[in-house]
Amino acid sequence: RRMSLMASSMWRSATSFGISALARACEFALDDGEAFDMTQHITPADVTFFCRDGVRHAKVLMRKRKDLRVLRGKHSTVVLAGGGVHYDAVQELWEWIEARRAAGLPDDGPLWCWESGDAISVTQVRNEVKALMAAIGLDPALYGGHSLRIGGATAALAAGVSPTLIRLMGRWSSDVYEIYCRMSLQAALGVGAAIASADVSTFE
Repeated sequence: RRMSLMASSMWRSATSFGISALARACEFALDDGEAFDMTQHITPADVTFFCRDGVRHAKVLMRKRKDLRVLRGKHSTVVLAGGGVHYDAVQELWEWIEARRAAGLPDDGPLWCWESGDAISVTQVRNEVKALMAAIGLDPALYGGHSLRIGGATAALAAGVSPTLIRLMGRWSSDVYEIYCRMSLQAALGVGAAIASADVSTFE
């Protein structure tokens, strides 16, 4: 029963992070055959919580996967906004970190992991997304690990977030955007709050 509760908390945190951070599955889970490396993969030590206007938010230091050929280490800071209407990725993250610490898992291990301490994999993220979609009556064949990133961007656009901010928040590469745009804390919090509160209907 404890394993089931741990897994449930872990998956709520991982999937809500994925959609709110517009994250690729490979940015918060390990590719098949990839070994965990605390200098590359997210650990609890990479998470900082802070409060603004009475609401808890979080900053997560992570790697930018598309730059791995030329850049090693964690160089992207993702801001998660708390207090969403439909879900609260920050609260889920807070509760998961508390749960993993209570289970004796170290802060220098993978953030999203099984009770054994083994990191979740991209394949497991994909399977979890498919299972979630099937559970609500949607065709799981249409969904996968990248659906979290696509879903977050779709929700942000539906909520009226500008494409420029979505592009910055999602770490999509563009020299022009990098030269002329900078992500502010206020803008990042606004994107996160919009994603977590959007009502979205799609044809797929």
